[in-house]
Amino acid sequence: MIELSPDAKRWLLRIGDATGGTWPVSPFLNSADSSALMRLGLVECVQPPSPGLPYAMLTAAGREKLREVRPTIQHQPDMGEIIRAVCGRFGLQRGELLSTTKERRIARPRQIAMYLARRLTHASFPVIASCLRLGHHSTVMHGVELVAKQVANREEMAADVLSLEAVLTRPRG
Repeated sequence: MIELSPDAKRWLLRIGDATGGTWPVSPFLNSADSSALMRLGLVECVQPPSPGLPYAMLTAAGREKLREVRPTIQHQPDMGEIIRAVCGRFGLQRGELLSTTKERRIARPRQIAMYLARRLTHASFPVIASCLRLGHHSTVMHGVELVAKQVANREEMAADVLSLEAVLTRPRG
């Protein structure tokens, strides 16, 4: 039985769910798991017959492995899902969360969204700031740091964050 890392499982899912079961080779080859997946014979890199960019494609063994691991793959949410989940949990409208108000009932959930975005996506501080309509990435850095401290020290904050994280990363399909 071959045990794959969570990132390797996500690559199998990305490639397998892509149109035609292929993925542009550059981002795949830049991942830490590409050589392991190719060495195990689960993914191969293919040069198209006509001029074009090479792509990564699942082999028959890769498709079989994907069927086996798909139920165990944690979902990786996007910013829209994080915003919807935080708004739902705290009873806010999307416009309220994305506003510039500093009211505690809105600012705290906004900071939790920053924290979750940083933990659950590959988004940079500037990208998170842009998605949340914030003026500067340093606002996100401060919010993430603040929530991290509160999660460590306040049971209620830890419970809120953990419940949101569980909902957002629950395996799909």
